[in-house]
Amino acid sequence: MRTATLAALAGLLALPALPAGAYGVSQVHFSIQANTPMPACHQRARDVLERSGFRILGTGTSSIGAEPTDGTTLITAYCVPGPGVVVVTVAGENTAATAPVLERIREAWQGASAPTAPGGPRVTK
Repeated sequence: MRTATLAALAGLLALPALPAGAYGVSQVHFSIQANTPMPACHQRARDVLERSGFRILGTGTSSIGAEPTDGTTLITAYCVPGPGVVVVTVAGENTAATAPVLERIREAWQGASAPTAPGGPRVTK
């Protein structure tokens, strides 16, 4: 398994014990310049997460983990530099908890004058 996948799985396991099926995941992707070097992609994602008010937990080979100060959700930004995409996933107790976190990230990304993917965020349960 890839490091990013393992980090995401570890993050989901770190969420408080919840009843079966009681979780929420919100996800969005943003466009960056194709073939952006990984360090530049990491820095851009880190800047947006920090501007959103989140604490950076660490950086993996292709991802950055973060969380709000209350620790209620887990955020992972995956850099896919070839096609020029950053995928941001927020996991938490339910989508009522994850969707506002994703909205803060989306607003910070747009505030950084970054082009967003058409259609805005995709929220899934």
